[in-house]
Amino acid sequence: MEHAGEQPSRELANQIDAAEVRGWQVRLAEAEQQHQRSRRTVREIRWLVRRHQKAEIRLQSKLFALARWERFRAWAENGPLQRSGTSLFMLALATAAAIVLTGAVTLEPRVLITAGGCGLLLGMLAALAAVYYPRDSELIVWAARCRDQFRRESLCLADISEQLRQAQAESQRDFEQLSHVEETYRRYAAALRSRRQKLLATDWRSLRGADFGDFVVEVLRTAGYRIEIVAPAGEPTERPEQDAAHSGGLGLLATLGDLRLAVLALGGADEVGPAAVQRVQDLARQHDCRQACVITRGRFSPAARRAAGMSCRLIPAAQLPALVRGDWK
Repeated sequence: MEHAGEQPSRELANQIDAAEVRGWQVRLAEAEQQHQRSRRTVREIRWLVRRHQKAEIRLQSKLFALARWERFRAWAENGPLQRSGTSLFMLALATAAAIVLTGAVTLEPRVLITAGGCGLLLGMLAALAAVYYPRDSELIVWAARCRDQFRRESLCLADISEQLRQAQAESQRDFEQLSHVEETYRRYAAALRSRRQKLLATDWRSLRGADFGDFVVEVLRTAGYRIEIVAPAGEPTERPEQDAAHSGGLGLLATLGDLRLAVLALGGADEVGPAAVQRVQDLARQHDCRQACVITRGRFSPAARRAAGMSCRLIPAAQLPALVRGDWK
């Protein structure tokens, strides 16, 4: 059941054919693939942005630590205690902290002496690391290198963020294009269904002569074929439909892409014999058609089926609904 928004207009339903709907179906598949590619590109660039953001945060933390380290070095170098006094102060502070923390648990002299020794050792290592390692020149080089890395990372992040913005805009355009193609395909598919339903509702068994020929022309045009009407003998006429009932059928040339098909529409006898097969095969040879086909509102005799063989397609009344629905190629 079609949605209310998918109901085709009467004019559109009379114009759309299966070839045009297939074309929009191909465009829809291409638009979906393009949208998937653009979404995948956005995801990849977002992953790059997150990676560079993390790298920038790490460099910010390193710059912060280096700045504090440089400030401490300047204080130790220019302060009243100088570096040696700063080292002694840190040793004393670490030892006192170890003794105080241990004393909060126990007051045994052996434990306090051990804690003081550990605090002295740790304080010595901390003092040496903080005051003498690395050298001031190396620390300056480290800081300059880290600032340069941070600047490059910031520029790279800005560039990738711009790429992400462009990729998101392109993905949005692809989505809008996909929505347009999908909506157009749905409207055209609904119009084609409406056109086929109208043909299926036609009582072709009661049609005779030119009326049946007109019905076959409409069916083939709905399937996407470009139709050229010719006389049964292959000679163009001004109005061959008028002679269809008396000349043994309506001769058609149906073209779809590279396929050129000779068709004979018979709306006269209820049983078609081999003569009709011979006529359409002659028509196919005369116009260089790759295939031949006979369409009738009745049935084919055994002799006609033998004459057709593999070179001619026979479509009786029982197969006309499949032809209308597009199940036949």
